[in-house]
Amino acid sequence: MVTGFPADYMHQVCLGVQKRMLLAWMRGRKETRLSARHMKEISDRLRSLQRFIPKIFARKPRGLDEIDRWKATEYRQFLLYTGKIVLQGIIPENLYNHFLVLSVAMCILVSEDLTSQHSDYARALLKYFVQKSQDLYGREFQVYNVHSLLHLTDDAVEYGCLDTCSAFPFENYMQKILKMVRSPKNPLVQIFKRYRESHPVINDLTSKVISCKRPNNYFVINDQSCCEVRSVSHQTNNTGEQMYICRVYGHAQSLFQHPCDSMLIGAMTVRQQDYQIQELPESQLNSQAIMIERSDGKLVFLAVLHGF
Repeated sequence: MVTGFPADYMHQVCLGVQKRMLLAWMRGRKETRLSARHMKEISDRLRSLQRFIPKIFARKPRGLDEIDRWKATEYRQFLLYTGKIVLQGIIPENLYNHFLVLSVAMCILVSEDLTSQHSDYARALLKYFVQKSQDLYGREFQVYNVHSLLHLTDDAVEYGCLDTCSAFPFENYMQKILKMVRSPKNPLVQIFKRYRESHPVINDLTSKVISCKRPNNYFVINDQSCCEVRSVSHQTNNTGEQMYICRVYGHAQSLFQHPCDSMLIGAMTVRQQDYQIQELPESQLNSQAIMIERSDGKLVFLAVLHGF
């Protein structure tokens, strides 16, 4: 019976632990509270990333001054992806490394492949995070959501990954349902009719579409290389797969080394000029990525790991 009621990481982690950490940095005790200048710098960095966020994300990053209006998807985006970039060099190193522990653990648990391979490591990371959080943020930080992190890995192992038992798919579909209602009269009937009318179209939209336009055309190929899709090739391979002309970046380096090599979760940096033009089949373009240009001329690739 216990395993039949998994924790929902949308509420527990994104709207719970991650929000609590951000508020501790903004409004918490003086040992962890950031200055107004540092919060503005983080907000400026978040807004500067808007042009790099692909359309598979429902929302673009907003500044910390709007944190009271952030949605769960924005907290997830910060935890899994943008937080690694915007916090580096601003918050104290011990707080940044502590954040990375939670971020890496959640990156593992939202991916079906990574959960099957590294669940024990994720469990160890979350245990360390909970233990260390009291030292950094005080006993008042140790609420039920933080404690529940100790049981989160068991749910991911039981169900395949956290996305298979979270509220995100239901929350994401709410906006589609709202668009089906055009008047206050008989909303349920309207939803039923609109669904029947659009059902064939919805099926067509589920097929894979690879974009050639920025910022939706970046992919992580493996733990050593990533690419930018430039155009559709006029050729197919021996199995009939569509080929794509890509800039393939090699010699990738890790984005960070603590608490593990970031290659594990598909986070890497490459030199902007270090690429070759290659034709790649559609089957190699499965892991879409966020690509962020850095001021030092390097590109950061972050594999998109969550499913909804």
